[in-house]
Amino acid sequence: MNRKVSYIILFILCFSFLFAAEVSKKKEIAVLPVFSSYELPTGAAMYFDDVMIGTLSKMGRFEVIGYQYRLDYNSAEKFIQKIQELKKQALMKNPQYMDVDLGVVVIPANEMERLVNSFFIFVPSITGFHTRQYQVEVKAKDARGKIRVKFVTEYEAIVNVSIKIITAEGKLMDTYNSSQKSTSQNNMMEAYQSAINSAISGLSFFLRNVEEFKIKSQIVDIKGGDVYIELGGNIGIRPGYEFIIQREEKVMDKFTDKVTVGLLRTKEIRNEYSIASVISGNPVVGDQVVEAPLTGGRFNLWLGAMPMNVPSDTLVIKYAGLFESKEKFSKSSYAFALGIDLESEIGYAFLLDLALGLYINNPFAFNFDVGLGYEFYLGMFSFTAGLDFSIVGIYKYLGRLDNNSYYGISIEGTKFYEDIDVSLEGGTFGLKPKLTFNYQPTQRFKVRAFGGFALYFLPVYWLRFEEVTSDEDKSSTTVDVSDPDVGFYVDESKVADFPINFSGFFGGIEFIFRF
Repeated sequence: MNRKVSYIILFILCFSFLFAAEVSKKKEIAVLPVFSSYELPTGAAMYFDDVMIGTLSKMGRFEVIGYQYRLDYNSAEKFIQKIQELKKQALMKNPQYMDVDLGVVVIPANEMERLVNSFFIFVPSITGFHTRQYQVEVKAKDARGKIRVKFVTEYEAIVNVSIKIITAEGKLMDTYNSSQKSTSQNNMMEAYQSAINSAISGLSFFLRNVEEFKIKSQIVDIKGGDVYIELGGNIGIRPGYEFIIQREEKVMDKFTDKVTVGLLRTKEIRNEYSIASVISGNPVVGDQVVEAPLTGGRFNLWLGAMPMNVPSDTLVIKYAGLFESKEKFSKSSYAFALGIDLESEIGYAFLLDLALGLYINNPFAFNFDVGLGYEFYLGMFSFTAGLDFSIVGIYKYLGRLDNNSYYGISIEGTKFYEDIDVSLEGGTFGLKPKLTFNYQPTQRFKVRAFGGFALYFLPVYWLRFEEVTSDEDKSSTTVDVSDPDVGFYVDESKVADFPINFSGFFGGIEFIFRF
Protein backbone atom coordinates (compact mmCIF):
# COMPACT_ATOMS: atom_id res chain seq x y z
CA MET A 1 0.00 0.00 0.00
CA ASN A 2 2.81 2.38 0.95
CA ARG A 3 4.54 1.60 -2.34
CA LYS A 4 1.37 2.53 -4.29
CA VAL A 5 1.07 5.81 -2.42
CA SER A 6 4.72 6.55 -3.18
CA TYR A 7 4.14 5.91 -6.89
CA ILE A 8 1.10 8.19 -6.90
CA ILE A 9 3.01 10.99 -5.17
CA LEU A 10 5.92 10.56 -7.56
CA PHE A 11 3.53 10.70 -10.54
CA ILE A 12 1.90 13.89 -9.24
CA LEU A 13 5.29 15.53 -8.70
CA CYS A 14 6.46 14.59 -12.19
CA PHE A 15 3.19 15.79 -13.72
CA SER A 16 3.42 19.10 -11.86
CA PHE A 17 7.01 19.56 -12.97
CA LEU A 18 6.19 18.88 -16.61
CA PHE A 19 3.11 21.09 -16.82
CA ALA A 20 3.82 23.82 -14.26
CA ALA A 21 3.70 27.38 -15.56
CA GLU A 22 7.04 28.95 -16.41
CA VAL A 23 8.11 31.81 -14.15
CA SER A 24 10.81 34.13 -15.45
CA LYS A 25 14.00 34.98 -13.64
CA LYS A 26 16.26 37.92 -14.34
CA LYS A 27 18.31 37.32 -17.46
CA GLU A 28 22.04 37.67 -17.09
CA ILE A 29 23.54 39.81 -19.83
CA ALA A 30 27.06 40.92 -20.64
CA VAL A 31 27.50 44.16 -22.57
CA LEU A 32 30.53 44.85 -24.73
CA PRO A 33 31.74 48.46 -25.11
CA VAL A 34 30.40 50.22 -28.18
CA PHE A 35 32.45 49.78 -31.34
CA SER A 36 32.73 52.35 -34.11
CA SER A 37 35.09 52.85 -37.01
CA TYR A 38 34.04 56.50 -37.13
CA GLU A 39 35.79 59.34 -35.36
CA LEU A 40 33.32 60.26 -32.65
CA PRO A 41 33.31 63.45 -30.56
CA THR A 42 35.28 63.31 -27.30
CA GLY A 43 33.28 61.42 -24.68
CA ALA A 44 30.71 60.25 -27.22
CA ALA A 45 31.39 56.51 -26.79
CA MET A 46 31.15 56.79 -23.01
CA TYR A 47 27.87 58.68 -23.34
CA PHE A 48 26.47 55.93 -25.57
CA ASP A 49 27.50 53.28 -23.01
CA ASP A 50 25.90 55.20 -20.15
CA VAL A 51 22.59 55.61 -21.99
CA MET A 52 22.47 51.97 -23.07
CA ILE A 53 23.40 50.49 -19.67
CA GLY A 54 20.95 52.87 -17.99
CA THR A 55 18.15 51.73 -20.30
CA LEU A 56 18.85 48.05 -19.61
CA SER A 57 19.05 48.61 -15.85
CA LYS A 58 15.74 50.50 -15.71
CA MET A 59 13.93 47.60 -17.38
CA GLY A 60 14.43 45.52 -14.24
CA ARG A 61 14.51 42.17 -16.03
CA PHE A 62 18.26 42.10 -16.68
CA GLU A 63 21.31 41.64 -14.50
CA VAL A 64 24.45 43.05 -16.07
CA ILE A 65 27.40 40.75 -15.33
CA GLY A 66 31.12 41.05 -16.04
CA TYR A 67 30.83 44.82 -16.39
CA GLN A 68 34.22 45.41 -14.79
CA TYR A 69 35.98 43.18 -17.35
CA ARG A 70 34.38 44.38 -20.56
CA LEU A 71 37.07 46.96 -21.36
CA ASP A 72 39.91 44.47 -20.83
CA TYR A 73 39.13 42.31 -23.86
CA ASN A 74 39.19 43.44 -27.48
CA SER A 75 37.10 40.55 -28.83
CA ALA A 76 33.68 39.16 -27.97
CA GLU A 77 35.10 35.61 -27.88
CA LYS A 78 37.61 36.37 -25.11
CA PHE A 79 35.03 38.37 -23.21
CA ILE A 80 32.58 35.45 -23.34
CA GLN A 81 35.27 33.06 -22.12
CA LYS A 82 35.96 35.32 -19.16
CA ILE A 83 32.26 35.49 -18.24
CA GLN A 84 31.97 31.69 -18.48
CA GLU A 85 34.97 31.28 -16.21
CA LEU A 86 33.48 33.67 -13.63
CA LYS A 87 30.11 31.90 -13.71
CA LYS A 88 31.79 28.52 -13.23
CA GLN A 89 33.70 29.82 -10.22
CA ALA A 90 30.49 31.19 -8.71
CA LEU A 91 28.66 27.90 -9.26
CA MET A 92 31.40 25.92 -7.52
CA LYS A 93 30.82 28.06 -4.41
CA ASN A 94 27.01 27.89 -4.53
CA PRO A 95 25.68 25.95 -1.49
CA GLN A 96 22.62 24.97 -3.55
CA TYR A 97 24.76 22.34 -5.31
CA MET A 98 26.67 21.18 -2.21
CA ASP A 99 26.65 17.41 -1.59
CA VAL A 100 26.29 17.11 2.19
CA ASP A 101 27.85 13.63 2.36
CA LEU A 102 30.86 14.44 0.20
CA GLY A 103 31.25 18.02 1.38
CA VAL A 104 31.88 19.29 -2.14
CA VAL A 105 29.85 20.88 -4.93
CA VAL A 106 28.57 18.26 -7.36
CA ILE A 107 27.07 19.43 -10.67
CA PRO A 108 26.51 17.07 -13.63
CA ALA A 109 28.51 18.06 -16.71
CA ASN A 110 25.45 18.82 -18.87
CA GLU A 111 23.90 20.95 -16.10
CA MET A 112 27.19 22.80 -15.62
CA GLU A 113 27.33 23.58 -19.34
CA ARG A 114 23.75 24.86 -19.31
CA LEU A 115 24.35 27.10 -16.30
CA VAL A 116 27.66 28.44 -17.53
CA ASN A 117 26.10 29.37 -20.88
CA SER A 118 22.87 30.84 -19.46
CA PHE A 119 23.59 34.44 -20.38
CA PHE A 120 23.38 36.72 -23.40
CA ILE A 121 25.86 39.14 -24.91
CA PHE A 122 24.94 42.57 -26.24
CA VAL A 123 27.33 43.83 -28.92
CA PRO A 124 26.62 47.50 -29.69
CA SER A 125 28.14 49.38 -32.59
CA ILE A 126 27.69 52.71 -34.33
CA THR A 127 27.40 51.68 -37.97
CA GLY A 128 26.93 55.17 -39.34
CA PHE A 129 27.86 58.63 -38.14
CA HIS A 130 27.56 61.87 -40.06
CA THR A 131 27.78 65.47 -38.91
CA ARG A 132 27.57 68.84 -40.57
CA GLN A 133 27.07 72.45 -39.63
CA TYR A 134 25.42 75.13 -41.71
CA GLN A 135 23.76 78.52 -41.55
CA VAL A 136 19.99 78.75 -41.23
CA GLU A 137 17.81 81.76 -41.82
CA VAL A 138 15.68 82.86 -38.89
CA LYS A 139 12.89 85.36 -39.49
CA ALA A 140 11.30 87.43 -36.76
CA LYS A 141 9.18 90.55 -36.56
CA ASP A 142 10.55 93.60 -34.83
CA ALA A 143 8.61 95.97 -32.57
CA ARG A 144 7.18 97.77 -35.61
CA GLY A 145 5.95 94.56 -37.21
CA LYS A 146 8.65 94.47 -39.87
CA ILE A 147 10.28 91.12 -40.70
CA ARG A 148 13.96 90.94 -39.83
CA VAL A 149 16.31 88.17 -40.93
CA LYS A 150 19.35 86.81 -39.12
CA PHE A 151 21.56 83.77 -39.67
CA VAL A 152 22.56 81.27 -36.96
CA THR A 153 24.76 78.16 -37.01
CA GLU A 154 22.91 74.86 -36.76
CA TYR A 155 24.63 71.53 -36.01
CA GLU A 156 23.27 68.25 -37.36
CA ALA A 157 24.18 64.70 -36.30
CA ILE A 158 22.95 61.48 -37.90
CA VAL A 159 23.64 58.27 -35.98
CA ASN A 160 23.02 54.66 -37.05
CA VAL A 161 23.00 52.22 -34.13
CA SER A 162 23.14 48.42 -34.25
CA ILE A 163 22.96 46.19 -31.16
CA LYS A 164 23.43 42.47 -31.78
CA ILE A 165 22.18 40.00 -29.18
CA ILE A 166 24.05 36.70 -29.21
CA THR A 167 23.96 33.63 -27.01
CA ALA A 168 26.94 32.35 -25.04
CA GLU A 169 27.34 29.70 -27.75
CA GLY A 170 27.88 32.48 -30.27
CA LYS A 171 24.51 32.25 -32.07
CA LEU A 172 22.92 35.49 -33.25
CA MET A 173 19.51 35.77 -31.58
CA ASP A 174 18.30 39.20 -32.71
CA THR A 175 19.47 42.65 -33.79
CA TYR A 176 18.21 46.09 -32.85
CA ASN A 177 18.73 48.78 -35.50
CA SER A 178 17.89 52.44 -35.34
CA SER A 179 18.85 55.53 -37.30
CA GLN A 180 18.13 59.00 -35.94
CA LYS A 181 18.89 62.59 -36.86
CA SER A 182 19.01 65.52 -34.48
CA THR A 183 19.95 69.19 -34.66
CA SER A 184 21.15 71.80 -32.20
CA GLN A 185 21.88 75.49 -32.39
CA ASN A 186 24.31 75.24 -29.45
CA ASN A 187 27.03 72.69 -30.32
CA MET A 188 27.73 69.41 -32.10
CA MET A 189 27.94 67.30 -28.93
CA GLU A 190 24.40 68.29 -27.99
CA ALA A 191 23.16 67.22 -31.43
CA TYR A 192 25.00 63.88 -31.10
CA GLN A 193 23.64 63.18 -27.62
CA SER A 194 20.11 63.99 -28.74
CA ALA A 195 20.46 61.60 -31.71
CA ILE A 196 21.79 58.84 -29.43
CA ASN A 197 18.92 59.32 -26.97
CA SER A 198 16.43 59.02 -29.82
CA ALA A 199 18.18 55.95 -31.25
CA ILE A 200 18.23 54.13 -27.90
CA SER A 201 14.69 55.18 -26.91
CA GLY A 202 13.15 52.24 -28.77
CA LEU A 203 15.47 49.60 -27.28
CA SER A 204 13.34 48.89 -24.21
CA PHE A 205 10.18 48.14 -26.21
CA PHE A 206 12.19 46.10 -28.73
CA LEU A 207 13.62 43.87 -25.98
CA ARG A 208 10.20 43.41 -24.38
CA ASN A 209 9.08 41.83 -27.66
CA VAL A 210 12.02 39.41 -27.90
CA GLU A 211 10.51 36.04 -26.98
CA GLU A 212 13.43 35.05 -24.75
CA PHE A 213 13.11 38.27 -22.73
CA LYS A 214 9.32 38.38 -22.32
CA ILE A 215 8.19 38.09 -18.72
CA LYS A 216 6.42 34.80 -18.07
CA SER A 217 4.61 34.02 -14.85
CA GLN A 218 1.62 32.24 -13.35
CA ILE A 219 -1.62 33.11 -11.60
CA VAL A 220 -1.25 32.38 -7.89
CA ASP A 221 -4.58 33.67 -6.56
CA ILE A 222 -7.90 35.20 -7.59
CA LYS A 223 -9.92 37.41 -5.24
CA GLY A 224 -13.11 38.89 -6.62
CA GLY A 225 -12.15 40.65 -9.83
CA ASP A 226 -8.46 40.84 -8.93
CA VAL A 227 -5.95 38.37 -10.32
CA TYR A 228 -2.64 37.90 -8.48
CA ILE A 229 0.35 36.91 -10.57
CA GLU A 230 3.79 35.96 -9.37
CA LEU A 231 6.55 38.55 -9.96
CA GLY A 232 6.27 42.30 -9.70
CA GLY A 233 8.64 45.20 -9.30
CA ASN A 234 11.48 42.75 -8.68
CA ILE A 235 11.56 42.03 -12.42
CA GLY A 236 10.37 45.38 -13.77
CA ILE A 237 6.60 44.89 -14.15
CA ARG A 238 4.76 48.23 -14.15
CA PRO A 239 1.11 49.32 -14.00
CA GLY A 240 -0.49 48.99 -17.42
CA TYR A 241 1.55 45.97 -18.57
CA GLU A 242 -0.62 43.39 -20.30
CA PHE A 243 -0.32 39.61 -20.17
CA ILE A 244 -2.05 37.01 -22.29
CA ILE A 245 -3.35 33.89 -20.53
CA GLN A 246 -2.09 30.69 -22.15
CA ARG A 247 -3.21 27.09 -21.78
CA GLU A 248 -2.13 23.88 -23.43
CA GLU A 249 -4.65 22.04 -25.56
CA LYS A 250 -4.44 18.68 -27.24
CA VAL A 251 -4.48 18.56 -31.02
CA MET A 252 -5.75 15.33 -32.63
CA ASP A 253 -5.11 13.51 -29.32
CA LYS A 254 -1.45 13.46 -30.23
CA PHE A 255 0.05 16.94 -30.06
CA THR A 256 -0.21 19.83 -27.63
CA ASP A 257 -0.46 23.48 -28.53
CA LYS A 258 -0.48 26.68 -26.49
CA VAL A 259 -3.58 28.78 -27.06
CA THR A 260 -4.47 32.26 -25.80
CA VAL A 261 -7.60 32.22 -23.66
CA GLY A 262 -7.61 35.67 -22.07
CA LEU A 263 -5.95 38.99 -21.33
CA LEU A 264 -4.87 40.67 -18.07
CA ARG A 265 -3.82 44.26 -17.33
CA THR A 266 -1.71 45.02 -14.26
CA LYS A 267 -2.96 47.76 -11.95
CA GLU A 268 -1.03 47.40 -8.67
CA ILE A 269 2.59 46.32 -8.36
CA ARG A 270 4.25 44.90 -5.27
CA ASN A 271 7.85 43.77 -5.12
CA GLU A 272 7.18 40.03 -5.58
CA TYR A 273 3.69 39.96 -7.09
CA SER A 274 1.29 42.01 -9.20
CA ILE A 275 -2.46 42.56 -9.11
CA ALA A 276 -4.23 42.62 -12.48
CA SER A 277 -7.70 43.20 -13.90
CA VAL A 278 -9.30 40.72 -16.26
CA ILE A 279 -9.87 42.19 -19.71
CA SER A 280 -11.07 38.93 -21.25
CA GLY A 281 -11.23 35.23 -20.46
CA ASN A 282 -11.86 33.20 -17.32
CA PRO A 283 -8.51 32.78 -15.56
CA VAL A 284 -7.86 30.08 -12.98
CA VAL A 285 -5.05 29.62 -10.49
CA GLY A 286 -2.03 28.04 -12.14
CA ASP A 287 -2.63 29.54 -15.58
CA GLN A 288 0.45 30.57 -17.54
CA VAL A 289 0.65 34.29 -18.33
CA VAL A 290 3.01 35.78 -20.91
CA GLU A 291 3.85 39.45 -21.42
CA ALA A 292 2.12 40.99 -24.45
CA PRO A 293 3.83 44.38 -24.88
CA LEU A 294 2.20 47.43 -26.44
CA THR A 295 3.65 50.95 -26.54
CA GLY A 296 0.59 52.40 -24.81
CA GLY A 297 -0.38 54.48 -27.83
CA ARG A 298 -3.77 54.67 -29.50
CA PHE A 299 -4.77 55.99 -32.91
CA ASN A 300 -8.48 56.78 -33.03
CA LEU A 301 -10.88 57.74 -35.80
CA TRP A 302 -14.07 59.44 -34.70
CA LEU A 303 -17.23 60.93 -36.18
CA GLY A 304 -20.28 62.49 -34.63
CA ALA A 305 -22.54 65.49 -34.18
CA MET A 306 -21.03 68.66 -32.73
CA PRO A 307 -22.96 71.77 -31.64
CA MET A 308 -22.70 74.64 -34.13
CA ASN A 309 -25.56 77.09 -33.83
CA VAL A 310 -25.75 79.23 -36.99
CA PRO A 311 -28.88 81.41 -36.55
CA SER A 312 -29.49 82.33 -40.20
CA ASP A 313 -28.67 81.48 -43.79
CA THR A 314 -27.40 85.01 -44.35
CA LEU A 315 -24.88 87.00 -42.34
CA VAL A 316 -23.82 90.52 -43.30
CA ILE A 317 -20.47 91.78 -42.00
CA LYS A 318 -19.58 95.48 -42.20
CA TYR A 319 -16.52 97.49 -41.29
CA ALA A 320 -16.44 101.30 -40.90
CA GLY A 321 -18.22 102.01 -44.16
CA LEU A 322 -15.18 100.68 -46.06
CA PHE A 323 -16.14 97.04 -46.44
CA GLU A 324 -19.33 94.99 -46.53
CA SER A 325 -19.73 91.24 -47.13
CA LYS A 326 -22.96 89.28 -47.45
CA GLU A 327 -22.21 85.65 -46.59
CA LYS A 328 -24.38 82.63 -47.33
CA PHE A 329 -24.16 80.26 -44.36
CA SER A 330 -25.92 76.99 -43.50
CA LYS A 331 -28.50 77.59 -40.79
CA SER A 332 -28.04 74.78 -38.28
CA SER A 333 -27.89 73.71 -34.64
CA TYR A 334 -25.41 70.87 -35.18
CA ALA A 335 -22.68 70.03 -37.66
CA PHE A 336 -21.41 66.65 -38.76
CA ALA A 337 -17.79 66.34 -37.66
CA LEU A 338 -15.01 63.82 -38.03
CA GLY A 339 -11.40 63.65 -36.97
CA ILE A 340 -8.52 61.81 -35.38
CA ASP A 341 -7.51 61.37 -31.77
CA LEU A 342 -4.10 60.34 -30.45
CA GLU A 343 -4.26 58.85 -26.96
CA SER A 344 -1.47 57.78 -24.64
CA GLU A 345 -2.07 55.27 -21.85
CA ILE A 346 -0.34 56.37 -18.65
CA GLY A 347 0.02 53.59 -16.11
CA TYR A 348 -3.01 51.42 -15.49
CA ALA A 349 -5.92 53.67 -16.40
CA PHE A 350 -4.99 57.31 -17.04
CA LEU A 351 -5.31 58.63 -20.59
CA LEU A 352 -3.81 61.70 -22.23
CA ASP A 353 -5.50 62.61 -25.50
CA LEU A 354 -4.89 65.03 -28.36
CA ALA A 355 -7.77 65.37 -30.84
CA LEU A 356 -8.31 67.26 -34.08
CA GLY A 357 -11.67 67.49 -35.81
CA LEU A 358 -13.28 69.13 -38.84
CA TYR A 359 -16.82 70.55 -38.86
CA ILE A 360 -18.39 69.83 -42.24
CA ASN A 361 -20.44 72.99 -42.47
CA ASN A 362 -20.51 76.51 -43.90
CA PRO A 363 -18.60 78.30 -42.49
CA PHE A 364 -15.75 75.83 -42.14
CA ALA A 365 -14.65 75.18 -38.54
CA PHE A 366 -12.23 72.91 -36.73
CA ASN A 367 -11.57 71.86 -33.15
CA PHE A 368 -8.38 71.09 -31.26
CA ASP A 369 -8.69 69.34 -27.89
CA VAL A 370 -6.21 68.33 -25.20
CA GLY A 371 -7.49 66.34 -22.27
CA LEU A 372 -7.13 63.81 -19.49
CA GLY A 373 -9.27 60.80 -18.72
CA TYR A 374 -9.53 57.78 -16.46
CA GLU A 375 -10.70 54.41 -17.75
CA PHE A 376 -12.64 52.04 -15.51
CA TYR A 377 -12.16 48.43 -16.65
CA LEU A 378 -15.06 45.98 -16.40
CA GLY A 379 -13.78 43.04 -18.40
CA MET A 380 -14.20 43.54 -22.14
CA PHE A 381 -16.28 46.62 -21.35
CA SER A 382 -15.02 49.83 -19.82
CA PHE A 383 -16.08 53.42 -19.42
CA THR A 384 -14.02 56.58 -19.30
CA ALA A 385 -14.59 59.90 -17.57
CA GLY A 386 -12.59 62.77 -18.98
CA LEU A 387 -12.20 66.50 -19.39
CA ASP A 388 -10.88 68.24 -22.50
CA PHE A 389 -9.57 71.75 -22.90
CA SER A 390 -10.93 72.72 -26.28
CA ILE A 391 -10.50 75.32 -29.00
CA VAL A 392 -12.92 75.70 -31.90
CA GLY A 393 -11.52 77.77 -34.73
CA ILE A 394 -13.18 79.32 -37.74
CA TYR A 395 -11.94 80.73 -41.03
CA LYS A 396 -13.95 82.44 -43.74
CA TYR A 397 -12.61 84.45 -46.66
CA LEU A 398 -14.92 87.45 -47.01
CA GLY A 399 -13.67 89.12 -50.16
CA ARG A 400 -11.40 91.85 -51.49
CA LEU A 401 -11.46 95.53 -50.63
CA ASP A 402 -10.53 97.58 -53.69
CA ASN A 403 -8.03 100.26 -52.80
CA ASN A 404 -8.58 103.11 -55.24
CA SER A 405 -7.24 105.86 -53.01
CA TYR A 406 -4.09 107.61 -54.17
CA TYR A 407 -3.20 108.29 -50.55
CA GLY A 408 -3.94 104.73 -49.43
CA ILE A 409 -6.31 103.42 -46.76
CA SER A 410 -5.53 103.53 -43.05
CA ILE A 411 -6.89 100.71 -40.86
CA GLU A 412 -5.97 100.60 -37.18
CA GLY A 413 -2.97 102.83 -37.88
CA THR A 414 -1.66 100.60 -40.71
CA LYS A 415 -1.38 102.14 -44.17
CA PHE A 416 -2.42 100.09 -47.22
CA TYR A 417 -1.56 101.12 -50.80
CA GLU A 418 -2.69 97.96 -52.61
CA ASP A 419 -5.97 96.04 -52.70
CA ILE A 420 -6.79 94.27 -49.43
CA ASP A 421 -7.97 90.70 -48.78
CA VAL A 422 -10.40 90.46 -45.88
CA SER A 423 -11.09 87.30 -43.86
CA LEU A 424 -12.93 86.34 -40.69
CA GLU A 425 -10.74 84.36 -38.29
CA GLY A 426 -10.55 83.33 -34.67
CA GLY A 427 -12.06 80.88 -32.27
CA THR A 428 -13.41 80.23 -28.83
CA PHE A 429 -11.95 78.45 -25.81
CA GLY A 430 -13.80 76.16 -23.45
CA LEU A 431 -14.17 72.88 -21.58
CA LYS A 432 -15.67 69.57 -22.69
CA PRO A 433 -16.51 67.12 -19.88
CA LYS A 434 -17.29 63.75 -21.46
CA LEU A 435 -18.14 60.12 -20.82
CA THR A 436 -17.33 57.19 -23.07
CA PHE A 437 -18.50 53.58 -23.16
CA ASN A 438 -15.97 51.16 -24.65
CA TYR A 439 -15.97 47.58 -25.89
CA GLN A 440 -12.69 45.71 -26.50
CA PRO A 441 -13.03 42.51 -28.58
CA THR A 442 -9.24 42.11 -29.05
CA GLN A 443 -6.10 43.46 -27.44
CA ARG A 444 -5.44 45.90 -30.28
CA PHE A 445 -8.93 47.15 -31.08
CA LYS A 446 -11.73 48.95 -29.25
CA VAL A 447 -14.94 50.65 -30.29
CA ARG A 448 -16.28 53.57 -28.29
CA ALA A 449 -19.48 55.58 -27.95
CA PHE A 450 -18.85 59.05 -26.53
CA GLY A 451 -20.90 62.01 -25.40
CA GLY A 452 -20.71 65.13 -23.29
CA PHE A 453 -21.33 68.84 -23.10
CA ALA A 454 -19.17 71.51 -24.74
CA LEU A 455 -19.05 74.81 -22.88
CA TYR A 456 -17.22 77.62 -24.71
CA PHE A 457 -16.88 80.88 -22.82
CA LEU A 458 -13.89 82.81 -24.19
CA PRO A 459 -14.51 83.91 -27.81
CA VAL A 460 -11.69 85.65 -29.68
CA TYR A 461 -12.58 86.63 -33.28
CA TRP A 462 -11.16 89.24 -35.60
CA LEU A 463 -11.18 90.55 -39.15
CA ARG A 464 -7.85 90.24 -40.93
CA PHE A 465 -6.85 92.82 -43.54
CA GLU A 466 -3.88 91.80 -45.68
CA GLU A 467 -2.37 93.64 -48.61
CA VAL A 468 -2.46 91.81 -51.95
CA THR A 469 1.23 91.82 -52.91
CA SER A 470 4.14 89.41 -53.24
CA ASP A 471 6.30 91.59 -50.98
CA GLU A 472 7.24 89.79 -47.75
CA ASP A 473 6.87 93.07 -45.88
CA LYS A 474 3.30 93.51 -47.07
CA SER A 475 1.04 95.43 -44.74
CA SER A 476 -1.47 93.56 -42.62
CA THR A 477 -3.51 94.17 -39.50
CA THR A 478 -6.40 92.73 -37.52
CA VAL A 479 -9.49 94.31 -36.02
CA ASP A 480 -11.27 92.62 -33.10
CA VAL A 481 -14.95 91.97 -33.78
CA SER A 482 -15.79 93.83 -30.57
CA ASP A 483 -14.55 97.05 -32.22
CA PRO A 484 -17.50 99.45 -32.70
CA ASP A 485 -16.59 99.79 -36.39
CA VAL A 486 -17.37 96.06 -36.90
CA GLY A 487 -21.02 95.12 -37.29
CA PHE A 488 -22.86 91.79 -37.71
CA TYR A 489 -26.36 91.67 -39.16
CA VAL A 490 -28.62 88.62 -38.93
CA ASP A 491 -31.84 88.85 -40.97
CA GLU A 492 -31.11 92.57 -41.39
CA SER A 493 -30.96 93.10 -37.61
CA LYS A 494 -27.70 94.10 -35.97
CA VAL A 495 -26.48 91.75 -33.23
CA ALA A 496 -24.12 92.70 -30.42
CA ASP A 497 -21.89 89.62 -30.44
CA PHE A 498 -20.46 87.18 -32.94
CA PRO A 499 -23.57 85.17 -33.86
CA ILE A 500 -22.16 81.61 -34.18
CA ASN A 501 -22.15 79.53 -30.97
CA PHE A 502 -20.44 76.17 -30.41
CA SER A 503 -21.75 75.27 -26.93
CA GLY A 504 -24.11 72.32 -26.42
CA PHE A 505 -24.37 68.56 -26.15
CA PHE A 506 -22.29 66.38 -28.46
CA GLY A 507 -21.89 62.68 -29.21
CA GLY A 508 -20.53 60.12 -31.65
CA ILE A 509 -18.61 56.90 -32.14
CA GLU A 510 -14.88 56.21 -32.20
CA PHE A 511 -12.73 53.38 -33.52
CA ILE A 512 -9.58 52.79 -31.45
CA PHE A 513 -6.45 51.08 -32.75
CA ARG A 514 -3.97 50.29 -29.97
CA PHE A 515 -0.28 49.86 -30.69
